[in-house]
Amino acid sequence: MRLTELTLPQSNQLLAALLTGATLPDATQQLILATTQGNPFFLEELVRALLDQGVLTPQARIGEITTPETVQQVILSRVEHLPVAQKRLLQMAAVIGRLFRPRLLATIAPATLDLDRTLADLADAALIYQERTSPEREYSFKHVLVQDTVYHALPGRWRAQLHHQVAE
Repeated sequence: MRLTELTLPQSNQLLAALLTGATLPDATQQLILATTQGNPFFLEELVRALLDQGVLTPQARIGEITTPETVQQVILSRVEHLPVAQKRLLQMAAVIGRLFRPRLLATIAPATLDLDRTLADLADAALIYQERTSPEREYSFKHVLVQDTVYHALPGRWRAQLHHQVAE
């Protein structure tokens, strides 16, 4: 099956839905649409990143907004703006794989971490979602690019250490 990029009207419709009623200056909308080139995942991630950074407002001027050029850059930008506990847990999950269970995460996460709350926060940020609850809770990264990007951004030494902990 061949999937094509969104048309300009479809991209505008998705952008409007992501902004939930807010309006942006035409130049800002055009910048976002030109950057994402009809890729719905890129469009959604870019809008979420700009909203997370607080720069996507009706008063925003085009010169104040910098848009990453790749989906991976957008994902890394979103991850960098997460609270430290969420970022670290997401990195640990990335080492486990696209699908991961809280039970395994609990063995490598700090004991002081509120695992359920942090997973819920990452789900609210639309980086992960709960895949199933039975026979055991299991989560998944929203997209394989999220898991892959977070995994490859880990420093090699820490990634190796996490692999060792997961294997144990």
